[in-house]
Amino acid sequence: MKKFKFLAFFALFCLISAGMTFAQSTRPLKTGRYVCNGSNLSMELRSDGTVTVSINGANNRGSWATGTYRFSEDRQRITLSFNRSNGDLSGLQGMALSYAIYNNETFFNDVEAWMYIGN
Repeated sequence: MKKFKFLAFFALFCLISAGMTFAQSTRPLKTGRYVCNGSNLSMELRSDGTVTVSINGANNRGSWATGTYRFSEDRQRITLSFNRSNGDLSGLQGMALSYAIYNNETFFNDVEAWMYIGN
């Protein structure tokens, strides 16, 4: 009987662990290009965990910020951390911005919303 309980517990543990691994490996957001509502900002999330934000427009080609992104453990938030920047976006260097994830193509905070536009 003890052996059966142990095997049942072990099987349940394996199923839960497999489910946790699956949930953590799924990406809550698509990689690719995003635009910010009501602005001329665009962003690219890459599958390697890096992010680039830039200002669209001929006069601002030198304005960009790069860094990394990570998802919260519960996969409901994304945090962008910028380690390099230039031009009008130079103020982002050293900053970390956090957003709630609405669906796999949209994330937002109190100020802005980002929508997926493709690869």
